[in-house]
Amino acid sequence: MSKQVAKITIFLLGAIISNVVYGKTDDELCDMCLNDDLERDQHILCMFPYPEPAEQPGCRNVDMSITDDAFRAKILDWHNNYRNKFAEGSWPGQEGKNFPKAANMMLFHYDYQLERLARRHVQNCYSDHEKCRLVERFQYGQNLGYQSCSNPQCVPNDTSTTWNNWVDEMKDYDPRDVEKLGTYPSSSQVFHFVAATWANTRLLGCAQGRAEVGGNINFQISVACNYGPMGVWMGEPMYLQGKPCSMCPNGTACSFDINYPNLCGGDKIALVLKTDFPFMDPTAGKEPLTNMGHDEEIEFHIPTKSVCGTVCLCVILKILLTICLILALDLRI
Repeated sequence: MSKQVAKITIFLLGAIISNVVYGKTDDELCDMCLNDDLERDQHILCMFPYPEPAEQPGCRNVDMSITDDAFRAKILDWHNNYRNKFAEGSWPGQEGKNFPKAANMMLFHYDYQLERLARRHVQNCYSDHEKCRLVERFQYGQNLGYQSCSNPQCVPNDTSTTWNNWVDEMKDYDPRDVEKLGTYPSSSQVFHFVAATWANTRLLGCAQGRAEVGGNINFQISVACNYGPMGVWMGEPMYLQGKPCSMCPNGTACSFDINYPNLCGGDKIALVLKTDFPFMDPTAGKEPLTNMGHDEEIEFHIPTKSVCGTVCLCVILKILLTICLILALDLRI
C-alpha cells in the first residue's frame, strides 16, 4: 500500500468512527420524519428545540432534579422486575387472567438518548404523544402519565404510582390477544400495558419532573418513558408463549442477570456497539457506565450552535489523533 493511499484510508476511518459515535444531529433526527410523510415539527426535538425547561403560562417552575441516578435505577429495576414476574405468571395483576407464560421476554437496559427525548416531554409539560418517534436506530414506543394536586404537599415524591397504573391495564386485556395483537380488542385503554410488556423491546429511557400547571395554579408530577425498539404492532404477538426463557433470541439466555432469571439477556456488548450511546447495565450494580449523576439534559449530538462543548472537543481530539497517525506513517515509510 502506498503512503498516499494509507493516509487517505486513515482519514476516512477517522471520519467514519466520528460519525458512528456521535450519530445524527437534532435537525437530522427531525428530518427523518419527512421519510415517513410526517412534518419535521412532529418530532419532539423540533417541537421543543431548547434543552432548558419551559417557563411559560401553564408550565412554570419546572423541577427536573428528580430525574437522577436513583430514579434511573429504580425505574429500570421496576420494569425488569415486572417483566420477570409477568413472564412466569407471578405479577399480582395476573391473578385470574390466565395469561400464558412468556418464552422470549427481553431484559431492559437503560438508554440515555431515550431519556433525553423523554425529558423534552416532561420539562415542557407536554402530555400528548408526538407523531414522529424516530431515532437513527429505530422507532420508539412511549408511555406518559401524571398526577396533579391543588397544593405541592399532596404531590407524591416520585411517579411509581403511574408505572403501576400502566400495567394494571392488564385487567382489561384479553389474554387471547397475546398471540396476535388486535384480534380481541379491548374497549378500555390497554396500550400502556402492552408497551411495557412487549417482549422484543430491550431499551428504556425515562424522565420525571414537577411543575406548576394550568390556568389556576395546580401542582403536577409527570413521567415519560420511551421504549426501543417500539412494540405494539397490530397483528404481531406481544410475546411468544412457553416456558420462560425457552425461546430467547440468538445470543441471549436466561439468568444473564440473576435478579431477573426469567428474562433473556446476554447481548451487552452488542448493545454498546449498536447504540453508540451510554446505557445503564443492570448487571453492574445498578450504576450507569458513564457515572452521570447530574440532572441536566445529557447531550449526545453534534450541536448546531457555535458553542459546542465536550462533543466538539472530542471531535477535535479525534482529528488530532488522525493527524498523529499520518505523521507516524510518514516517519515509518
